[in-house]
Amino acid sequence: MSAKTITLFFPFSLVTESMLLELTRRLKLKIDELSSEKEFGFQFSAQGGSGKTYLLVEYRENDEDSIEEVGHWGQLGDEIKKILLRCQSSITIYYRLRDNAKEAILAIGALLGEGLQYCVVENGQGCLLTLDSIVKCLQDESEWSWERDTFPELPNVAPSEWR
Repeated sequence: MSAKTITLFFPFSLVTESMLLELTRRLKLKIDELSSEKEFGFQFSAQGGSGKTYLLVEYRENDEDSIEEVGHWGQLGDEIKKILLRCQSSITIYYRLRDNAKEAILAIGALLGEGLQYCVVENGQGCLLTLDSIVKCLQDESEWSWERDTFPELPNVAPSEWR
């Protein structure tokens, strides 16, 4: 079984080393030691679990290439594009169980506080949503899922580019 992904895009100033360390602690992840001899596309990585419970979190300090690419998707609304173009960094969550990813998303939301309204999420299905709308939906309805390609219940969602 391959891992699913969800990517959260942030303004650079929102993600700090202490925030990543607290996220790692809350999710009970082990921080990967990244060799300075190898070049990775990310600056921070932590993982935990195995098999079906596997969870990996990677932070990219400068992910402007990915953000620029997503910013050219044809179905972006003005509101989501405005938020996205203020972002510079990203966290990608690789997961197998939705509940593990949900826990990670809610932990990130709690750590960001008011800052989550400035974040955009690519849901792994080609849709762009705001992080604050995802967190609110997950808090309001425990079975709500971001793992789909339409969101008629939410305003300002960029529909899937992959359908």
